[in-house]
Amino acid sequence: MTPKVLVVDDNKDMLEVLGEMMLSLNYKYELAKSGKEALQKLRTSQFHILLTDMIMPEMDGNELIEEVIKENSEIICIVVSGIADTNLIISSLSSHKAFDFLIKPIEIGFLKSKLEKAYEIYKLRNKLKTISENEEIHFKELLQVFEWKKELQKTKIDSIAAKTIRQVNIGLFHGGGFGGLLSSLSLLVSKANVNPDTKKVEISEKAFQLMKENYTSAKNLVNGFVKAQTILMNDVLVKDQIEIFELAKFFETCKTKIKPMLNMKYQKLVVSSIPKSILNAKIIFNRELMESAILELLINAMKYSNNIETIYLIVFVKEKILEIKIINPAHHNQDGTIGISEEHQDKVFEPFYRISTVSHEGYFLEEFGAGIGLSVVKKIIELHKGEFRIFTIKNNNVQNKSEYDVSVSIRFPLLEIEN
Repeated sequence: MTPKVLVVDDNKDMLEVLGEMMLSLNYKYELAKSGKEALQKLRTSQFHILLTDMIMPEMDGNELIEEVIKENSEIICIVVSGIADTNLIISSLSSHKAFDFLIKPIEIGFLKSKLEKAYEIYKLRNKLKTISENEEIHFKELLQVFEWKKELQKTKIDSIAAKTIRQVNIGLFHGGGFGGLLSSLSLLVSKANVNPDTKKVEISEKAFQLMKENYTSAKNLVNGFVKAQTILMNDVLVKDQIEIFELAKFFETCKTKIKPMLNMKYQKLVVSSIPKSILNAKIIFNRELMESAILELLINAMKYSNNIETIYLIVFVKEKILEIKIINPAHHNQDGTIGISEEHQDKVFEPFYRISTVSHEGYFLEEFGAGIGLSVVKKIIELHKGEFRIFTIKNNNVQNKSEYDVSVSIRFPLLEIEN
């Protein structure tokens, strides 16, 4: 969806220039030559971004933003001003009234970048609001059955782990494991020729490439299975800890690693900021294990999302709990359900269980292939004394094509930093 921008400037020439820029960028927009006119437009139309000049008669940019936020706290505000007005800009940014700023003269590429970031923040805030409203309803509905399900899950984890190990060992000898490698070796033996002059074995380039690909596939599969088996058979709780402010860099590293795979279906990952209220706290956190878990969950979201869709990684605080959510659009499954229905909430943690066969493969960073990823992630979270659930929530945002979202929830108890 194209964002709609309200552009405000008392200078007629500057207003026209900005309007022409919006037109060339294919943005929806309206122009206002004063703060008063801007407020009138905001009360009759929906806007995602406010782009306002700082110095204006009667009502300046800061005063306009204050009034706008009172009526619509979701709109993202960007201030525009000259170099001489930097103190006012700093004041507006430091009070969290404005999201960003532009200095005149404005270059169109720079403007485009600022508007794209602002719209990303708008969608993130809107997603946060939608999730909070719909999860409250969802949790109330589940409250009556949650306790016995929790106890049931606790007793099932050992049997799931055992089943996974058994299937892992079987999987090594089929498909992309040793089975695939043996098939390519068989092809090599049947197609190879001995050169009588050089006494060397010659094979076609196609046969060699096939053997090379199957070797790489088998190697990755074995490495993933070995790591999965180590994790699933481990009962020693994680003792490592991390301060909350370090999570921002950790999530940025994860985002950087999966960026090439996001491009496969032109998808986007939006990561929220860390709530400032918990920056002086910490959680149990092993970086290597949690990186494997987060990457697995992000790749899973990418696989089951469509082209050009957005995936969200959002950090919440609820009482003394840190919650990490990964949100992606939910789609219809082959059995008629949507996303992760209540029927599937337990089954998705069983090895090799798939709700739908419609998923994009070829994600080279997928560490735990062959359908064991969620089983391993669940074990990792439990080793951190955390909780891990997947469910579907209704998406009331009419701008989205999907009516529902799949919500992955990881919850950790917050620990206070000892002085």
